Amino acid sequence: MPGAPPPPCLRFDPPRRIPSDPTPMPYVARWLFGPRNRAIATLRSQGALSPATAKSLDELHITPDQAWTHLIIHGRVREGPTGRFYLFEPPRASPRERALKMIVFYVLIILIPLALVLLTDSGHR
Repeated sequence: MPGAPPPPCLRFDPPRRIPSDPTPMPYVARWLFGPRNRAIATLRSQGALSPATAKSLDELHITPDQAWTHLIIHGRVREGPTGRFYLFEPPRASPRERALKMIVFYVLIILIPLALVLLTDSGHR
């Protein structure tokens, strides 16, 4: 019959699409860190970045929850004047400082094994 489907042995089923990330981690991360990230974004967008520009929870439209408490305990959010909060972000090293640290690190990575080889060879002569 022309309208009947082919028998199972002759039917070709395309392979099912396999997700690129089969783990549920993106969903778990969004669930865990979403409230924290939203609180941080709110503080940034409202300009609460220093004690002078600290805002109250009412001004920020934030309700204190577990994520908010976590940010306070870990020092990301600090209380300025009583009842007013701001986002604390430690200053980042300048590109020059980061480059200098990287150079020192790699020089040490090369010098330490070299010194060990030279010291162990001198003891066997």
